[in-house]
Amino acid sequence: MHVAVDVESAMRLFLFMLLTGWLTSPALAFNSYWNRVPLNPFERVVLYNSYDCPYPTGNTIVRQLDEHLWELVIETGGNICFDREYETVEYAFDLGVLPAGAHTLRVVHTADLDFYNQWQEVPLVVENVLPEAFSGLWANPAQPGHGLQLTVDDNGQLVVMWMAYDRTGNSKWLFGTAENTGSHVAVEMYAPEGMTFPDFLPETLNTPVWGQLQLDFSDCTHAQLRWDAQASGYGTGSMPIELALPATSIRCDRGEE
Repeated sequence: MHVAVDVESAMRLFLFMLLTGWLTSPALAFNSYWNRVPLNPFERVVLYNSYDCPYPTGNTIVRQLDEHLWELVIETGGNICFDREYETVEYAFDLGVLPAGAHTLRVVHTADLDFYNQWQEVPLVVENVLPEAFSGLWANPAQPGHGLQLTVDDNGQLVVMWMAYDRTGNSKWLFGTAENTGSHVAVEMYAPEGMTFPDFLPETLNTPVWGQLQLDFSDCTHAQLRWDAQASGYGTGSMPIELALPATSIRCDRGEE
């Protein structure tokens, strides 16, 4: 079958598309999405799009397809990008607390133009460790006068110091270190004793085990503190604590300042 081609009309269409930017518009290019990895257990997923065409209408739908696969549907308008410069825009959304491991986010870009429907898979890697943003003073707002100093170091350790009191009202400092295991951390705590001011003789120092602490973090600034004391008179119990004085300007939910 022979199909006649109107060369003049085709050339006019080509010139129109070239002059208006249709051929060079990022709307005809594949949108490029990427995300910072690895993530901490509480970090919001932030996608970066280097083209942003067709333009987003502001509606997004997030759904979980299986244990390790998520889908983000971004509703978009048509091709109106002729006069726009290339730019990088952010899409920030919350998938909740993802378990440690490798996940995939499938980004579906829908447009008014049927031929522009597209999708891209973005890897999400979650490490089950607390970031430096958790370092600082944690306390129970209803009980001023005591609190925990948490320090997240670079060696995968969490250092905990609880500035508390004994059963008779005297100051009692407890300390311990534990592996940084993310949203749930168990710490063996010690109660140093024996030194006297101002001598601080090392041979007089004793560090008996006080008991166990468990820290269960629900988000970047809230946790549940539980204790199970071996030392006599302290028993077991729990209380909510909050991050009262951060030690860094790094944001837990974005992994940056």
